[in-house]
Amino acid sequence: MATRIHNTEEENMIFVLDLGGGTVDASIIQQYYGIYEAIATVGNTSLGGENFNERVYSQLVNQYIRRTGKKYPYQRIDMQVRREIERAKRALSSVTETMIEINSIYPGEDFSWKLTREHFNDLCKDLFSAIMSLVNKTMTYAKTDKHDITDILLVGGSSKMGTITDLLSKYFKKSPRSDISPDEAVVYGAAVQAGILNKNHGTNGILLHDIYPMTLGVEAPGGKMAAIIKRNTPLPHINSTIATTAEDNQPNVEVKVYRGENALTKDNEFMGKFVLSEIPSLPKGEPQINVTFEIDVDGTLTVKAVDLSPQQGWWSKQGLSQSMVFKDGLNKLSSSEVSQMRKRIRPYIENEKKRKEKLNIIDELERVIYTCHYIVQEKIGLVD
Repeated sequence: MATRIHNTEEENMIFVLDLGGGTVDASIIQQYYGIYEAIATVGNTSLGGENFNERVYSQLVNQYIRRTGKKYPYQRIDMQVRREIERAKRALSSVTETMIEINSIYPGEDFSWKLTREHFNDLCKDLFSAIMSLVNKTMTYAKTDKHDITDILLVGGSSKMGTITDLLSKYFKKSPRSDISPDEAVVYGAAVQAGILNKNHGTNGILLHDIYPMTLGVEAPGGKMAAIIKRNTPLPHINSTIATTAEDNQPNVEVKVYRGENALTKDNEFMGKFVLSEIPSLPKGEPQINVTFEIDVDGTLTVKAVDLSPQQGWWSKQGLSQSMVFKDGLNKLSSSEVSQMRKRIRPYIENEKKRKEKLNIIDELERVIYTCHYIVQEKIGLVD
């Protein structure tokens, strides 16, 4: 939507790489007759632009210690160094080398280090490989050949790295589109989507079909993951499964909701649980519990369990049910739960504050000692 691919006569298969500061997502979107349908999405929530910056930061610290033999003053210049590294990373998108310059790393002392694009690529080659692995997975999940991709879109500031463009161009045999800035794509697309939701003039005939990027399910006997909604399912969607009891005369069933692609729930993300009580006393395996997962267009998940077991008498409650709602894929904490969590972490916050104050005092003392040493050595010449 952000790049206005609205050709109503031809079908487009669009590959989108969203590389932000802390996450990366690869998606394939099919566009036809003004309809946008996401058919596959693969992401990594622990890989993003900051990972590249950290590699450069570590190398810069090693270079400084190796050259000077001094302790690196993390606390005092941390933000300055990180800004300079981000600037250098962006510069390498258009030049082959750049200087990282740190002013007053110690009083009266500056530090500079030349970073080449080749060295940067070597430092981060495993990160680039991980991103291309996501690209391959996305193509596999979408069951699409790379020659079918008509457009390549980059989203997020970190996607502007020259190596990202080169790798995608080599993989797809075509260059990413350059008619919109990756920094502006999300904002522009969100504005178009807002116009669609508000039925503003100019967005008529445009329809977006989103998908849920991960598998959702419940825990089955043995800790197995019973998938109810498969990954990359178009939204909205509803699906059900039948659960039962594991013991004779079991009075209730605990429904545990998980998200992930692993065969065992212990390896997936636990989202929440609820209990369906007052199940009729029956031999194990006979009670019929209908568990329904429903996701709306906003990604809100509603899980409902209904007892379909045959009733045992007039006193039995028919059609007992229980449900739980997960906003944005995660159940919200109540205000009381948030308050309890704050109370539990308050001692740790106080300890962390004291630790930071101690480090600041040590850094300030080191700065004063070094300044005195520098003045005596450079101005008076009495110290070797």
